[in-house]
Amino acid sequence: MRPADVRDPGEDDTDATPPAHYGSLEAIEREAFALLSRGANDRRSACHTTVFVTSGLDGCPAARTVVLRGFAPEPPMISVHTDIRSGKIAELAENDRAAAVFYDPDSKVQIRASGACSIHHKDPVAQSVWDRLGVSARRTYLGAPPGDLSDQPTSGLPEFLETNAASLEQSERGFEHFAILGLHVRTLEWLYLCARGHRRARFSWAKNGGKRTATWLVP
Repeated sequence: MRPADVRDPGEDDTDATPPAHYGSLEAIEREAFALLSRGANDRRSACHTTVFVTSGLDGCPAARTVVLRGFAPEPPMISVHTDIRSGKIAELAENDRAAAVFYDPDSKVQIRASGACSIHHKDPVAQSVWDRLGVSARRTYLGAPPGDLSDQPTSGLPEFLETNAASLEQSERGFEHFAILGLHVRTLEWLYLCARGHRRARFSWAKNGGKRTATWLVP
């Protein structure tokens, strides 16, 4: 039995005054975009990390937590960084559909976004972002391929980088492995948890940033 003082999200009796987005699809869209923009720019935001889901090569869902690196609202696109050698790249080569799930406990909002992914590797988009990365962030891409088997615990980094910072020149080698995934959002679902009654909505965009449609859903 659950202890009496433990509540699920949305059970807070203080939800006496609902937020502006409680009854407005337009307000919900604005709030969703604001949460995602904040997540991309503020590492303290709960939306700074997201569960990113692809279709595994074995046919099962493959989920992992990644850092939200960018969000563009028109048309909506979510950007994350990855290693071109990672398993998600092979998965997206077979099926470019993916989804990202966010949850912000302060606002009691879940956002699910899905669509098709583009991969930027050794192109102007990747180069532009890479040029702005600090050496410590670049260091991640100097190691062995993610997911490789190892007979002992390992960071995957070369031994000389285990206890030393990479130089700027050394860090440039990581560009070979650096990639950006752009999730072009076709569907975004919003769920707000509230004691007086949850709210759920769905937004859909036509391909290539076409017309947006919105509708309420039963939570």
